[in-house]
Amino acid sequence: MAESKKPILRRRKRVAGEAVTTRVTEPVKPKRRRRPAGPIVPVWRVAGGEPAPPRIQLVLTDQDISRFLEKVDPPNIDGCTLWNASKFAGGYGQFKLKGRSVLAHRVAWTLRHGTIPDDMVLDHVYLRGCRSKACVNTAHLELVTQEENNRRRDAAERWRTSVWVSTELDEG
Repeated sequence: MAESKKPILRRRKRVAGEAVTTRVTEPVKPKRRRRPAGPIVPVWRVAGGEPAPPRIQLVLTDQDISRFLEKVDPPNIDGCTLWNASKFAGGYGQFKLKGRSVLAHRVAWTLRHGTIPDDMVLDHVYLRGCRSKACVNTAHLELVTQEENNRRRDAAERWRTSVWVSTELDEG
């Protein structure tokens, strides 16, 4: 029986400006596959996945409340009470509570109205003059479903885009 031979591969490389071909008797290792670009999506956010885990219930002590109120600015001309401390990358205020970072506007809602149901989210309502994700004024917030929140976000994005496009066309 014929003995199996290792494949002979050829590599080209440049040495002192000249192309040189070398013979390699061992196979070239394949490159490692990299994970796909983009964020890793939790299972519950993928269509058909499990439902989202329940949110932690915000239980605030008097010390937590005083720490929270120290980080809120007085109302501005639009009526927004802006969060003046740490923010998440998206611009939403972040508050440390029992070692976890929570959204500041959720803490404000809990202080004023009580717990937020698991199937509801808070929407910063543009019709009430709120244009800032850092706003913690509960009069500018509304409990809605995630679907309604997404619909409102998309409508606001379309409106912002149409204003920009029409402005650009008017100038030309």
